Amino acid sequence: QSWCNSVGAKPALTQGILPGLLAVLGAGRSPPRHPPGDEKTPEKILGYMLHLNADHFQLQAQQPAHLEVSVYTVTNRGVKGLTPGASIHLSLSCPQVQVQPTGGTTQLGASITWNGEPPERPSAPLRVSASAGGSEHANTVQLKMQEDYELVGEVRSFYP
Repeated sequence: QSWCNSVGAKPALTQGILPGLLAVLGAGRSPPRHPPGDEKTPEKILGYMLHLNADHFQLQAQQPAHLEVSVYTVTNRGVKGLTPGASIHLSLSCPQVQVQPTGGTTQLGASITWNGEPPERPSAPLRVSASAGGSEHANTVQLKMQEDYELVGEVRSFYP
């Protein structure tokens, strides 16, 4: 099965986005004999959409960010809805950042918290992987740790 990515607001469960999805998921396939949404056309799964509410986060110490991940089924009639039983897994190799929970099905809401300790690098990739219908797909959410620095100045006056 084919996959596509979606970031931002939840995808509309309408045909408004169908032409773009068909172009991505149906590449190399012949067009449907009937217009999309036509009741005479048998519904067929074209693929899945891995939807993220954001593709990057600017983390601040001890202030959690919220990642929402969903898997939708895309048919020749449009986005059908959430894909029951789709598996979602989050993985990160930055020990200064906690992600909870790291797995779920169909939809996942995860809290991402940086403990404030300086990381090796100022950013880290959070891998989001999903599987449905016997196929797998992955995307990356970029996490940037923003340190709050206090500017300390000292004024000295010299008099002759």
